[in-house]
Amino acid sequence: MKKFYSSILSLSLALSISSAALAQNVLYSNDFTAGSTGWSLSQANNFDLWVVNNTYSCATPTPDQGGGNYLHVANDLEGAFCAFAGFLGFGSSGTSYASMTSGINTIGAGAVTLSFDWLCAGQSGIVLASYGTLEYSTNNGSTWTAITSPVSQYVSQSSWATATVTSQQVPAFLNQSDLRLRFAFVNSGYGTNPAFAVDNIQVTDNIPTTVNELNVEESIHLTWLNQEKKLLVTCKDNCPESISIVDMMGREIYAVQGGKQAPQIVHLNSFLPGIYILRATSGSQLFTKKILLTER
Repeated sequence: MKKFYSSILSLSLALSISSAALAQNVLYSNDFTAGSTGWSLSQANNFDLWVVNNTYSCATPTPDQGGGNYLHVANDLEGAFCAFAGFLGFGSSGTSYASMTSGINTIGAGAVTLSFDWLCAGQSGIVLASYGTLEYSTNNGSTWTAITSPVSQYVSQSSWATATVTSQQVPAFLNQSDLRLRFAFVNSGYGTNPAFAVDNIQVTDNIPTTVNELNVEESIHLTWLNQEKKLLVTCKDNCPESISIVDMMGREIYAVQGGKQAPQIVHLNSFLPGIYILRATSGSQLFTKKILLTER
């Protein structure tokens, strides 16, 4: 006979909405110290190719961004491995890609933020433009979608700058079991060096918290009723307006909304063993906790 038990990670959950703050959880970080591990680097038909190394000077020097390796476009025809593209002006158009080969899990994240350092002089304009772009995939890299907000092209930047993209701008960043990123360099054959370069990529979960939560003042409590296979959600005040549970594929399998009712009873007898994310909202605040169901 199968028996289920639940391990509730961080049993207490504060939902007081006064004095909101942010706690940051790093989901992915890469300064390319380990080289191109985790990335697939392609070459275009114009000899442009992506490389990872620590070369900062050649015919057209690239500024050093914090030392160590960085991800950038080089030109195999020129033999210069810095952020350099062969703007030859004839037959040299093409697009080269640097793609993540494994995904980032953002299931249960409250607010995802992507940041990275970049430079790309290239050439702006409608005709013969050369520029960098950013795309994402949520299906293991089978298809890719261009990110157009806050910008659609990375260009006209000869010194290092920091770009930020949030899940508010790209809602698809949230609740993904396999979120991948892809940088592209579109080379028309004309432009100004340096070409597209990227460093210090970081993806974080900016989790909404409160002063009460940081002070461990409990206003919501989770209790596992083993025999009944139920999760009891009780609260003192500021009870959640909605409670939902999603699985690790991001599918919502339980939801109660529009109440601030307490207590709430979540029946788990039909749930398969695995990890689930409980999500509770109160006002503009979103809180998440993991639930682990295993067989015994």
